[in-house]
Amino acid sequence: MKYPGKWTSVRMEPVETRQRLESVFTQGGDWEKNRGRDQSRRFAESFHQHVHIPWSSLSVLDVGCALGDALPVWQNKYPGAELYGCDVAETAVRRCQESYAGMARFFRASFEELRGFWDVIYCSNTLEHFEQYLEIAEVLLIRCKVLFLLTPFGELRDGSPLKPDGEYYHVATFYRDSFDALIRQDKASRIETSIMGCPGAWGPTRVQKIRWLVASALKNHCIFQEPLQILYAIHNKAWSTPDFLLEEGRR
Repeated sequence: MKYPGKWTSVRMEPVETRQRLESVFTQGGDWEKNRGRDQSRRFAESFHQHVHIPWSSLSVLDVGCALGDALPVWQNKYPGAELYGCDVAETAVRRCQESYAGMARFFRASFEELRGFWDVIYCSNTLEHFEQYLEIAEVLLIRCKVLFLLTPFGELRDGSPLKPDGEYYHVATFYRDSFDALIRQDKASRIETSIMGCPGAWGPTRVQKIRWLVASALKNHCIFQEPLQILYAIHNKAWSTPDFLLEEGRR
């Protein structure tokens, strides 16, 4: 999908005017027009189908929480968890507080401004927007016991891995070994991965799918494939933590 604007890997924030960034999350803005709220919920639901956290109590921070729509899914799964959300956009944080103040605490922060410590940091479909995704993951990992990352898996553009392009938001392609450098750098003790689908979150609309399926049947071959996601559980070496990912699809 094409979007206006570029992303930087220097300050790890979008290279856009603050007005543009804030407008994305206004009522009826681009986030809602492009089904961002539904995507956040669907990604979280798929995530919890592949993860089990055995701790009786835990604190969770959703980084890049947008309008906070993943947090009700977390609360339903772990009703005793202390939930937090942060985003770089003040408009997003304000709207989160209006919608979910009784469920979670929200604050504005960029990656490098983040302070505090949580048992779990959850970062869903955010790092594909950043060229320096590995450095961002390192920044997040020191703030938690386990870092859960969810990104598109093996995403290509014209048959090649993604790279920065002024026309597109996604600038990085992710595989199972994309964060293994954190182990080599002695930051992480191990990384679990799982390849999974997330029906309805990415890709074409329902009407487009029907049209493509009809065209496939007429041509006797398949021309549509639901995009895949990769889930990472990155374990902070400073802490002793159990495995979190369920067996199916785990490395």
